[in-house]
Amino acid sequence: MMLLNATGLTAYPEPHDFQGRSDVLIQFDNYIIIIEFKFAKTSSEVESKRKTGAEQVSQYAETYANSNKKIITAVFVADDEKRQIIL
Repeated sequence: MMLLNATGLTAYPEPHDFQGRSDVLIQFDNYIIIIEFKFAKTSSEVESKRKTGAEQVSQYAETYANSNKKIITAVFVADDEKRQIIL
C-alpha cells in the first residue's frame, strides 16, 4: 500500500462493501482495479484458491458496476511449495 500510495495512486486496503472486503482497490479516473491475494500451502491448492479468489473479485466488482468505469480484476495466488506467484 505504501508503494501504491507513494506513486500517487488512489489505493485502498480492504475496502468494505456489502459483498465483503477486497484486498486492494485502486481507483483511476476511468477504471477501477480490484485485487485479491490468496496463499496456497501446497501446489495442489493453487487452482482451488484461484477459483475462490475469482469468485470473490467478481462479487466485489458488482459494487462498482454502475460507476461508468472499466473494472479490472486480478487474483494473485502465492504457492508456498513452489515459491512463486500465480496470476
